[in-house]
Amino acid sequence: MIGPVGYDIYVYIDAYPKEDDGCYINTYKKAVTADAAIISLLLNSKYHIRLLADGLGHDADANLVRLKINSEKRQLTEINPKNPDSSFGFVISTKNGSRTWISNIRFPKAHDLNTLIATLITKEKPDVLYLDCWKSDLYGYKFLQNLDNLHAQLYYVNIGDSNDFSIPTMSILNNLDKVVLQISVKDSRSLKTTFQSLKLKENQYILFTRGGDSLITYAGNTIKEFPVRSLTGIDSTGAGAIFTSSVLNFLAKDMYHWPDLIDSAVMDAISHTYNRLQQHSREYYL
Repeated sequence: MIGPVGYDIYVYIDAYPKEDDGCYINTYKKAVTADAAIISLLLNSKYHIRLLADGLGHDADANLVRLKINSEKRQLTEINPKNPDSSFGFVISTKNGSRTWISNIRFPKAHDLNTLIATLITKEKPDVLYLDCWKSDLYGYKFLQNLDNLHAQLYYVNIGDSNDFSIPTMSILNNLDKVVLQISVKDSRSLKTTFQSLKLKENQYILFTRGGDSLITYAGNTIKEFPVRSLTGIDSTGAGAIFTSSVLNFLAKDMYHWPDLIDSAVMDAISHTYNRLQQHSREYYL
């Protein structure tokens, strides 16, 4: 698993304050972030899970994140362990479920990842390689050719929130043959253009998550739509990571035939995510 890692402080307020004004925090929590880190904690512990990330820093909460991830069969490799600053963010949520965030959490640099991947090629042959590849930081597809040399059974790439994902999508599809792309789309109008422009090869799948709207899958020339139930007044932070971990846990049951399991994995993950978000405690809270 490759992606940024740090910790978030979630603060819950009644409403966003006006300019030059403040507000009271009702409650707050601390949690491991971002997607790669959360997913690593949610995956079945019977698998050996290795997480590659930039340095976490060295304050008390960073050390707590380090300890939590390095639990049974979860190995954290920090590419720049001497980073002086801790990687953290604030997530501000209101009663109506809206949220905003600020953060200094860093992605690993492409040069550092290329060096590390070259080393891993000679030592490890993962069944699954998960990659955070957010549009806001385009490092993700700069070393895709190196990733393909790992010969994984499945590459799972999370592009994150994006309505303009044509560049990373085409780069990923051109470089990886056995791949599932997960893309969070806020403006569904962009999907029609996407379907017209993409030609997927065998064993290439795209999962479009759309919050409380239906989930859409695209493979070959086939488009399928799966209904979801929307949540009202519930903090949905981490929903995408919970969904991804559920899909990966399902596909791992038969890694050599995972393309045949996609539809079942999606339906199971939708149900699991809905149920999990309604629970007060989550595995990635500190």
